[in-house]
Amino acid sequence: MKALILLVIALFISSLTAANNDIIVPQVVKTTINGKNSLSITFNCDMKDVDNIYNYYIKGNYLYPDSAMSENDNHVLLFFSKNLYDILQECICINNCINVNDEPLRDTCVLISMMPIKRNDIIISELMYDINPPPNNLPAYDYFELHNKSQQDIDISNWTIDISGKQYAIPTGTMIKSEEYIVISQKKFFSTYETSNCAILPAFNLKIDGNISLISPDNETISFVEYSEDWHEEGKETGGWSLEIINIEYPCNTIDNWTSSKNANGGTPGEKNSVFSDSISDNVAPILENITIGEDSKSIVLSFSETTYFNTENIDKISISPKMEIESIYVSNHKNDEYTICLFTEIQNGTIYNLCITEPVYDCADNDTTLCSDFGVGNIPLAGDIIINEILFNSTATTNDYIELLNISDKVLDIENVRIGYNSDVDNITDLKFCESETNRKLLMPNEFIVTTKDSSNLCATYPKSDKSTFIIIEDFPNLNNEEGYVCIIGDEIIDEMKYSSDMHFSFLKDEKGVSLERLSPFQPTQDRNNWHSAAETYNFGSPGIVNSQHTTTHTDEIGTMVIAPKIISPNNDGVDDYATIKYKFEEAGTVANVYIYNERGILLKHIYNNVHLPAEGTLTWDGTDEKGNRLNVGTYIIVIEAITSSRKKIKEKGVIIITK
Repeated sequence: MKALILLVIALFISSLTAANNDIIVPQVVKTTINGKNSLSITFNCDMKDVDNIYNYYIKGNYLYPDSAMSENDNHVLLFFSKNLYDILQECICINNCINVNDEPLRDTCVLISMMPIKRNDIIISELMYDINPPPNNLPAYDYFELHNKSQQDIDISNWTIDISGKQYAIPTGTMIKSEEYIVISQKKFFSTYETSNCAILPAFNLKIDGNISLISPDNETISFVEYSEDWHEEGKETGGWSLEIINIEYPCNTIDNWTSSKNANGGTPGEKNSVFSDSISDNVAPILENITIGEDSKSIVLSFSETTYFNTENIDKISISPKMEIESIYVSNHKNDEYTICLFTEIQNGTIYNLCITEPVYDCADNDTTLCSDFGVGNIPLAGDIIINEILFNSTATTNDYIELLNISDKVLDIENVRIGYNSDVDNITDLKFCESETNRKLLMPNEFIVTTKDSSNLCATYPKSDKSTFIIIEDFPNLNNEEGYVCIIGDEIIDEMKYSSDMHFSFLKDEKGVSLERLSPFQPTQDRNNWHSAAETYNFGSPGIVNSQHTTTHTDEIGTMVIAPKIISPNNDGVDDYATIKYKFEEAGTVANVYIYNERGILLKHIYNNVHLPAEGTLTWDGTDEKGNRLNVGTYIIVIEAITSSRKKIKEKGVIIITK
């Protein structure tokens, strides 16, 4: 009987203790930033009416939330009409709250201590898109990983994940702490893989070549990656290995900053990447590649070479001349490499505008630059508006053939429908092949170059003075015939055409591989063989995207005169005085001319032009060679132009050219 009484007393005491343990005093555990218009509050227990907006207000100005959202009774997401980044030193006050056991929360105010969430505060740091064959010791499901680089915890509840155009909402209550990782996959992934932090989405499939965006509630893209199968190491592209970012400080770098996981499991979800290294860097500022006109003619789109940032609210830092008022600016895509500028008035056809951004634009690595660029509504190019200015048709194993074009008109040209035709048979120019690949380049400004090629990756290294911003990648750009061929530019008509051959090169070249042919004068006929010369050795035998190394600028304004520059030449293809340029000007058009080179004793050495029809003014060249292409010795030589006009007037001009070493 005594034992039974003691048992009853023990059970009674135990029940009292359990009841006391159920009494939890409600407290605020954390207030966390979610975006510029929202924050979350986490309690230590389940609360009643946790989404009642009248239980919360900003202390300084009694600002109540517009709405509240809660899927868990210990967590609430508050949304405000005011930008919370403007009131960082205020407090969020919580009152009249009770928990599910009717225990009251002591009215309290908590300091809002949060910094604005910036692009790449959270980054996409790893992804698994190919699980066939399955990875070692990892669930055979697609996943990707987020990493919080910032110094504050961030609530990513109801943020958006965009996977190649399909959007998913991150579950309420999803938190990512400072410098931690979170794995995002479907529920089945986490049934066999344990991780301290995760977010479950409906089943999704990452494409082999796709993109992922992390978008805040303010509709700002915080992280973006456009990945490719080419990022994998050789042998790991067939599946079962994740892609990992190498250096988290340069998240906008693409192929150079991503590679296959080195972890034997096939990946490192929720952990520091196995390929982590600080060896990857970025020291190149963004380049404005193109400005295109919107269909409504009241907007322009700026396209940059990489992810680029500038403050779109600072409209006064952007000027357009002739003056146009800017209505607004917004980012056009998740990658943040395009900006749309909306205008109050229409862009006028045929007008060349100049846009300048005086506030620095910068990339993910904080490389910054200011910029100015011309734009306008393009005119349809006519014959002679665009010329073939340089051509490489015998490239080396480490370069690619290219054709450089130059707009010599005073018009903005629409080149969207301009094609390049080619044929190895110079006698069959009607049976042409065309480069069909589309490019994002739409306009060509006066005096602007473009360089068309299949792959530009080695052009800058091979030709260090070249301008990468002028390169246009055309995937089906041909391998041009090494000996001879025909190329042309075609729009609504043939704009320019050229028959090239290897014997147009400087005759004393030891090797023509990797040596481009450059046009000497942009205003002399394309088919004038004397208007072409091998690129200078000092330019490493090529000048894609810049003024030709052998460019001539000799001028004369006097009728009946001949100007020679330079008068002393050293034809060794070093880019310095390799040839003489003879600028002439006759009284009338329709002139038939002969041009000769004599030595000091009057012996004819070369007949440069034989009864050719010359325009009233133009440019001739001589490269110091004789009739057989042999370079002449050091000495003094006489150039003679004999011409007869359409009115039967005879003209004879002489000049002296000296060849030195």
